Amino acid sequence: MSFLSVVVATWNRADTLCVTLDRLAEQTLPRDKYEVIVVDDGSPDNTEQVVRDYMKTAPFALKYFRHENRGPGYTENRGIREAQGPWILLIADDIHCEPTMLEEHYKTHEQHPEPQVAVGGKVLQSPDLPRTVFLQNWDPFRYGNFEALDELTYINFWACNVSFKKAFMLEYGMFIERPGAAHEDTEVGWRLYKNGGLRLLYNKKALAYHYHIETIDNACKRAYERGLKFDSLTDSVNDPGLYVRSHVLTWKTLPFFIRSCLGYKDCVANILDEDKNIHWFIVRELIRRVLFNRVTVVTYVPVIRHAEHSRFLALLVKPIFIRATVSYHFLKGLRALRRRRAAESKPLPV
Repeated sequence: MSFLSVVVATWNRADTLCVTLDRLAEQTLPRDKYEVIVVDDGSPDNTEQVVRDYMKTAPFALKYFRHENRGPGYTENRGIREAQGPWILLIADDIHCEPTMLEEHYKTHEQHPEPQVAVGGKVLQSPDLPRTVFLQNWDPFRYGNFEALDELTYINFWACNVSFKKAFMLEYGMFIERPGAAHEDTEVGWRLYKNGGLRLLYNKKALAYHYHIETIDNACKRAYERGLKFDSLTDSVNDPGLYVRSHVLTWKTLPFFIRSCLGYKDCVANILDEDKNIHWFIVRELIRRVLFNRVTVVTYVPVIRHAEHSRFLALLVKPIFIRATVSYHFLKGLRALRRRRAAESKPLPV
């Protein structure tokens, strides 16, 4: 049976979710070929009422499930288990699909019925986002780096726009269920690759726009939390390329960088072109550590914040400046994780 189940994990974004549902109603894929499953991770706002009102006039099959807050892994797992279709598409509640997106996922699975083949779509920042200085310079996904690729790796198995065969996921995967975001999509992507031979085809035509209003403070907080939960990956992912993509350079991981940049076959993750020259990478890393540290970042965050009200400061804020500031907070969270694990006598391999 050819049928696509679209699972939308949501938490506390009722207004954005309304637009997401509207975009799902505008799809070129015939409406008898897909269903939409909204799984609510205990939203404190009016998400339930919004979805139940939408169900009265929805032009597609729409289901709604709610549970007390358990985190994205539990929420996505519940949606997968409730899905009727053999093919499942995961999107977030702030992903606004282009009209042909579902059809592109559907067609790719028709053309590649192999159980291990999954499909990654493209996600760009929404042009409808507020024109703040931060948002004009912030691109959390950086899909522009993948333009020359037809296939991605487990590290890009992102639950914002990825589809797969339900039976394959049930056999080899399912998300880890930790409170809060915990790299659960990349971690399950690794297990699907290692145990089932996952192939992640990249369909650029399966396009969506990311509508998430963010500030520098929120981005830094989320980056710190990602660093604090990086053990979800280090405890299970045996891939040197992971540390290169994450820019986790230490004396312990330096051999991983060398192996990745030399193209060793045990390096699975796509290494970005800008990171393939080990000498230039180390030079950039040293410059970053000099310019972005616990003393300077205390100044940089207010500069980015006040750039919203200063034309002069706005001229100073560039994408690389923001990425480095946010990356510092990821590494700060990772250092806190190392200290915690050392206290528990469970050292990290990084």
